[in-house]
Amino acid sequence: MIGSLRWPRRRGSAFTLIELLVVIAIIAVLIGLLLPAVQKVREAAARAKCQNNLKQLGLAMHNYHDANQAFPIGRGAGPFGPNPGTDWANWFFLSVSVQALAYYEQGAVYQLFEQRKNLTQNATWADDGAPAKLRLSLFICPSSPLLENGYPGTNYLFSTGSAIYTGGCASVFSPQTNGANGVFAEDVARRITDIPDGTSNTILASEYIPRNESDPTSTAFPVVASFPGINDRAFITQAELDKFNGITVTRTVTNNGRWWAWHSHTDALINISAPPNWRFRDSAGTLYTGGVGTGGAGMAWDSCLGIVPAQSKHSGGVNVCLADGSVRFVRESIDLLTWQRLGNARDGAPTPDF
Repeated sequence: MIGSLRWPRRRGSAFTLIELLVVIAIIAVLIGLLLPAVQKVREAAARAKCQNNLKQLGLAMHNYHDANQAFPIGRGAGPFGPNPGTDWANWFFLSVSVQALAYYEQGAVYQLFEQRKNLTQNATWADDGAPAKLRLSLFICPSSPLLENGYPGTNYLFSTGSAIYTGGCASVFSPQTNGANGVFAEDVARRITDIPDGTSNTILASEYIPRNESDPTSTAFPVVASFPGINDRAFITQAELDKFNGITVTRTVTNNGRWWAWHSHTDALINISAPPNWRFRDSAGTLYTGGVGTGGAGMAWDSCLGIVPAQSKHSGGVNVCLADGSVRFVRESIDLLTWQRLGNARDGAPTPDF
């Protein structure tokens, strides 16, 4: 009887431990290479969306100008109520952003403001459904974190020019000769003819990062007892800006960037005095990103002096909308004087390439 022959066993197809580790290592390397590319694509998309938002805001401002023969006034209508100054506190004024609502397809929101202006201030600002509390996607950059605690937030502010004047001093009729030298002023509605330097050489609006609950200190707006010596408030120098490092912060303002409907600097208005994404470190070692001011007693910055820098979460710079409606990305390394000349609508000097 012929015995049965045993066939040689075939090797199993399972991975050895070494092979498995090699495959995992290769996958990890591929993920490591892929993630930065994915992040770059996402940031490019976010930057494009941000630029489109600014483009829409610029177009709205031009439509407003066409209808009203001027851009909106910096400090809009208000206070309202049957007992002005009581039902509505006398510092409640509506912003540039509110005045132009109907021109960026938010007419229904504008009508809410109109319907409630003779009610208590809470009906506009604090109650459920209050129009000032509405978060409008047009005012939100997708790269910026969303705010919490019911704040709508805004990432886009309109320029009063290169001077460090804010609030009531960012005006045409202030005693200071270098008040608001940009497109917008607190006390007057400016026209395109009031931009002699040219609309393509003047900033209309730029970005800002609001105070965020996840980083409440450094994103707040710090207040100091006084500013270091500044020779020309319309053109602060880099050396003068450097003097803020090591200065003592006496308190912080917490509503910066939280209310698009509020008229003040840090909520609707910005100045082009410090470089994009400017920051300083105080005497306690805290790095502040929201700007800096002196004086005032409020929660948003409507006092007389302040540096309210353009800020963004985009790497290396900020988006700006020029007064001709075009949108550009400006590097934070831009020459400071060139940047300030872009904010100043009437300095008469040529603007270098940027």
